[in-house]
Amino acid sequence: MRPIERLTVVDLDAKQVVDISDKGGSIPIPKATNTDYRYSTSQELRRVNPISIEQPKGPSFTVEDGHLVKWANWEFHVKPDARAGVIISQARVRDPDTGDLRDVMYKGFPSELFVPYMDPSDGWYFKTYMDAGEYGFGLQAMPLDPLNDCPRNAYFIDGVFATSDGTPYVRSDMICVFESYGGDIGWRHTESLITGMEVREVRPKVTLVVRMAASVGNYDYIVDWEFQTDGLIRVKVELSGILMVKGTPYENMNQVFDGEDLYSTLLSENVVGVIHDHYITFYLDMDVDGSDNSFVKVNLQRQQTSPHESPRKSFLIATRTVAKTEKDAQVKLKLYCFGLRPQLE
Repeated sequence: MRPIERLTVVDLDAKQVVDISDKGGSIPIPKATNTDYRYSTSQELRRVNPISIEQPKGPSFTVEDGHLVKWANWEFHVKPDARAGVIISQARVRDPDTGDLRDVMYKGFPSELFVPYMDPSDGWYFKTYMDAGEYGFGLQAMPLDPLNDCPRNAYFIDGVFATSDGTPYVRSDMICVFESYGGDIGWRHTESLITGMEVREVRPKVTLVVRMAASVGNYDYIVDWEFQTDGLIRVKVELSGILMVKGTPYENMNQVFDGEDLYSTLLSENVVGVIHDHYITFYLDMDVDGSDNSFVKVNLQRQQTSPHESPRKSFLIATRTVAKTEKDAQVKLKLYCFGLRPQLE
């Protein structure tokens, strides 16, 4: 990207240029050298050999009526949505003992993705984006590329939306459903040799993935709903694409005065990447064995032993707290993908 900095066009509602504020005369337009990221124009990027996962008997999942997905012990509904992109609803898992389908999640989807840029200057202070609400994950979803975005034997789902005047249109191949295997182990155990039992069992970790990719301006968001055979639902959001960059008069950090705050990181000659973050929130309506349930937080606490009770001085105990309000249920999550594991009894 080659930004023309501090050139601001004001008020285009009347489809006329009302005013132009040009305050970037001292900031040169960055050079175009080495800015094309495509494989066809790069001499340095080395492609790996093609890889493909074969399924001689075909996929293990089925899709009924274009939306109802059945796989292993899972059953759920997939819906393309203009704002959320993908809505997963009525997710249920089959009890291996009774054969009954047990409720896990009534509905789940990304509710918003907030992207604030931390530059208070004239041309950047207002850049705080609501990528789902303002642009729409579904409206910005791009057709998925077979064998690159989704592997062999993937099932593709189209999205049908309406324009501002109500005209319907089709977003083809917006969602794909596929089985994923990356060489991981789902479960294993080998009996110790001292037992005299030659028992070893290993189960590969195969999961079912529902994927979509939204190209919102310069960024691409890949949203995966991953279902595991152990009852876990994993939501993963990957960020790709290119940075939104800003022009600068500096070509190297030696030109920056001590104490000067660029609100950014120098990436190349006359190009900086402004400090920002991506905050994604999810709507999760969990119905573990129905709606009559509670959210329980379990924390580990140190417990001292009584005098002469044990050679140990302390141990850990699990304390369970039933959340009475949404604030009580707040959990600090890690910055990477997280899993939702319902406790079915």
